[in-house]
Amino acid sequence: MLTPIKNTNRLGVAVKGSVLILAGFMLLPYSRLLVHGLTVLASEFGWAQRWERAARQSLRYDAWVSWRRRQKRTLQWAIAILTIGAVAALWVSWVR
Repeated sequence: MLTPIKNTNRLGVAVKGSVLILAGFMLLPYSRLLVHGLTVLASEFGWAQRWERAARQSLRYDAWVSWRRRQKRTLQWAIAILTIGAVAALWVSWVR
């Protein structure tokens, strides 16, 4: 049986992980947030551990991060700016 403190901790982990996953979907080129969200959830939930492993393999997360780190700063900044622009455009279209 879970104690109230343990339930509160699990709820906090679930909320933090869910927020990171949602942010990861919005900023998919930076899928690090998606994987980090699953990592947070995996600390409390067994199903999230399996999903995290699958996400790392299917998103080719490690390969993407490795490729991005090998690029020049100007390309890294261009990727960041384009991502922020795309998210801003989606947000503006959603708000209207």
